[in-house]
Amino acid sequence: MITLTLDNLLKCTSPIVYRNKEYISASQIVEPVVKALHSHKPTYSVTIKQPDVEPETVNGDIDYSKLTFTRLLLECTFGSIKRTSYKYKLCITYGLDTRKPIVKIYMGITNPALGNFITNTPSKIGRAHV
Repeated sequence: MITLTLDNLLKCTSPIVYRNKEYISASQIVEPVVKALHSHKPTYSVTIKQPDVEPETVNGDIDYSKLTFTRLLLECTFGSIKRTSYKYKLCITYGLDTRKPIVKIYMGITNPALGNFITNTPSKIGRAHV
């Protein structure tokens, strides 16, 4: 797994092609969430699966505009619950290298000091086959 910055993730504008099927780019999946949460000043954590193909480089640096990957986890941590160390967390994850490609969006609370994450209603995890 590789960790990216949010800025580098938003530069990933190439459509993802996997098993002869074309999907929208990672930036198109993530950008609406980033815009919606902007006023909450969240911190982002981006993890991707190592691409199967070696990424293209320009002057020794990765060309993020052409970087594609089949798995992504974006964690957005923001706000806090009164008088506690708990914060809200919104997560987006997708996997295109599964039998049925899927995107999941879920929200919960986290305690950064303890590292635990609680989803209040797991049955309401948004799922969509792509």
